[in-house]
Amino acid sequence: MINAIGSAAGLMVKRPLALLPIFFASLACVLISVFFQLRLLELFSEFINYSLEAQDLNAAVFFFTKQAASISYMLGLALANSFLVLLFGVYYCRYAITVQRKGSIGNALGFALKSSGNIIALLITMAIFLLAAISAGFFFIMLPLYNTFLYTTIIAVYCIIVFIFAMRLFMFALPALAKEESNAKKAIKESWAFTKKHFWQSLLLALIIIFFIFAISAIAMLFLEKIDETLAVFSLWSVFDTILIAFCLGVLAIYYSKHAE
Repeated sequence: MINAIGSAAGLMVKRPLALLPIFFASLACVLISVFFQLRLLELFSEFINYSLEAQDLNAAVFFFTKQAASISYMLGLALANSFLVLLFGVYYCRYAITVQRKGSIGNALGFALKSSGNIIALLITMAIFLLAAISAGFFFIMLPLYNTFLYTTIIAVYCIIVFIFAMRLFMFALPALAKEESNAKKAIKESWAFTKKHFWQSLLLALIIIFFIFAISAIAMLFLEKIDETLAVFSLWSVFDTILIAFCLGVLAIYYSKHAE
């Protein structure tokens, strides 16, 4: 695990050109996120104003029906953002796995583009899992329990279960998808089998990655709040996203390639 972390950091330092595709993808994702947030704020503001005028369930249903185009637009932005992250995630995983075998940036990009169908299938699977988890989560949130400790315990246990299932299913799905002749179904199965065999190591690695994400995000916020120039904010935000994506996926890809059968 330590070797994978060191190798991922070393790969970023020694091969910085491989980060350029991720940087441009991150820049596109930042712009998409800005459009998404702006539309979300507009929709929320309109909903608040509408709710003040008509305070019943039918009015709320009518409002969201009326805003179907806006909601579809936001959903499209979210899917486009997720697809870009997965596409260039496969690219960098492929590059990290093949770099020792003279793999090139162009070959890794070509492989990722050829895997677009599998990436879409993986994205759909992840979306279904997320919707199912949120739906079940609402069920537990709405439980009529008046014991605060019991209520909190149930929610906490549910969140832990969802986290473990998500880790088992998807943590190594991108590195598995970056292999030759793989597909979304095989990638998910391989991620499940790999995390079963290396459960505690995978859990520790997931926690390390989460800590790294929070640390880099906190550092990014300290820098970004001092900058007023929009272009500089977008560029710096993309740089931090590039560091996050490259390091996390590099660690996962290298660790997976060294321990997978």
